[in-house]
Formats: sequence, C-alpha cells, structure tokens
Amino acid sequence: MKLLMVDDEEYVMESIRKSVDLEKCGGDEIYSAISMKQAQRIMEMVPIDIIISDIVMPRQNGFDFIHWVRENKYKVQVIFLTSYAEFDYARRVYCGGSGS
Repeated sequence: MKLLMVDDEEYVMESIRKSVDLEKCGGDEIYSAISMKQAQRIMEMVPIDIIISDIVMPRQNGFDFIHWVRENKYKVQVIFLTSYAEFDYARRVYCGGSGS
C-alpha cells in the first residue's frame, strides 16, 4: 500500500508520518506533497492507494486535487483533513453553496 499525504504544512505531514505504523497497516511507502502540482506529479509516477489531503491550501485546495484525481480515473481512497471545527465549511466549499 502506498500513501500520499498532501498538505502545505510540513509539520502536519511529519506528525502523521510519526503516527502511522506502516508495517501494521500493510504499507510500503509514504509520499508527501506540499502542493497540488507536486501531488499530481507523484500520482502520475506512483500507483497510490490512499490519499490524505488537507482541504485548505494556497492556490488550489484539496477538493481541486481530488476532482483532478477522479477526472483521471485513479482508483484511490481519500481522507480529508481540516483544522476547521465545523465541517459545514468543507461542505460549502465542495458543493459551492452556502452550506444551508
């Protein structure tokens, strides 16, 4: 299993890396990217199984990246991270509405 972490905060990725027991999870490698562009390059070179992505990042957000992943028909599981207390924010951003 190959895991890709996408977050503009490197300390967040390092914390996750320290917390994940790769062997126990059946994992081979953890890749990390600090931008959508970097994550796209990794996806084009490596068969990724799981993506852990921040939602809010500069320029292009996690939803933009996952939209690209789905458009390119990558078969991958996605976990979103957010530091927002209310997930309603993510729903508004992703669905393009007011969240109501």
